[in-house]
Amino acid sequence: MALAFTDPEQWAAAYEAASTQQRYHLLRDVLAQPLSPQLVEELDLGMLLVEMQHQLVAQNQLEPAIDLIQFLQQHQPQVYQQEFAALDDLRVQYALYRNDPLQAQAALQQFIARPCDDIEQTVVVLNYLKFYDAVDLAVELCRAAYPVVASSPAVLPRTELAFSSVIWDAHLQLIQEQLQAQQPLDWDGVLAELADYGMDRRNMDEIVQAFQEDTYANIGARLKRNRDKTLQWLALRFCQAMTAQQMSFVCSHAIWNAVLGFWEARELPPKQRTQPDTYFAISAIQLERYVSQQIGGVWSMQQAVGVALVWGIPYVYEFLAARQIISPPVQQQALAAATNLKAAILHLPQLWKYDFVHRWQPPNSVSPAEAAAEAAQFARSLASVSPLSDNTENRRPFSLTALGSLAPFVER
Repeated sequence: MALAFTDPEQWAAAYEAASTQQRYHLLRDVLAQPLSPQLVEELDLGMLLVEMQHQLVAQNQLEPAIDLIQFLQQHQPQVYQQEFAALDDLRVQYALYRNDPLQAQAALQQFIARPCDDIEQTVVVLNYLKFYDAVDLAVELCRAAYPVVASSPAVLPRTELAFSSVIWDAHLQLIQEQLQAQQPLDWDGVLAELADYGMDRRNMDEIVQAFQEDTYANIGARLKRNRDKTLQWLALRFCQAMTAQQMSFVCSHAIWNAVLGFWEARELPPKQRTQPDTYFAISAIQLERYVSQQIGGVWSMQQAVGVALVWGIPYVYEFLAARQIISPPVQQQALAAATNLKAAILHLPQLWKYDFVHRWQPPNSVSPAEAAAEAAQFARSLASVSPLSDNTENRRPFSLTALGSLAPFVER
């Protein structure tokens, strides 16, 4: 359906009355024509493009969705630059899912060049890079973004830590590898390299001490004395342990932080926060509520973190149990709560977006056969491709959240 663009009101009326398939072609037709900034605003073209992308993704029309972004980039570069944050996250996600680092790097370029245009979306993209263990791409983004974000008055203070922490983690892994190879370490040289990313002498002294400590005794007393430092030390030890499963510090620290976010969000009495078996204990109801807010909230941008939390719990709790920081019942309760929520999440659409959980080696509590069957279920979420409707009366309404609520699926 072609419509010559002569009057924005006429075009908008035709678009409103059109089927989804017709709308797709109307958008391509109008994008191919010269458009002034005033016309772009009158048509609310950015919102129409975002809505169309969501519609295409909901029907697993990923190739047309990405083609539309590239068509926009080619024909309306100014509009593309205004809307890239709401569009290119799909290109990054799909490239990571297909294990195509070159395409992921190409899709990252606007986030690298303009991280503060939509800082929340930039952090979302960074989360995907971390969970997919795309360390080189994550570091590239963070090196470019950190100084811009740290100096931007429009960004909340400490947001830059999301970027500096990735660079720190990548260097900590290099330190770990040098220690394992019994190579001499130049701690002052490391500090000099990381000074541009917020590290100071106090940070370095704490890191040196963390690498030198190797006992898990009296964790309760240490939590009572300084809970934050103790949890940071445990995070480092977890990252070290996960290298045995070919997982980088960047990815394992992201998993730890996803679980830590849940721990810290609970309202616990002070005494329970210093006792391992109460601090690390997981209530199934509390976990369900927390994950539902991340995955099912209309305005949430934490879906990947919510999924990583649920799939990450077995790794974290195996680590804690193996070092006798928690008792077996606490581990079993945590695994049961995570397993229950996994069953809920597996009912949701677009599972392919979270296939990063199958780039991780399965935890001990999941057999290779179970992991393979689950990965196949994630892949099937892309198998059913629905054509765009040509019926003007049965258009699928646009939804702000593709996942919806977990509530109907969670077992009581």
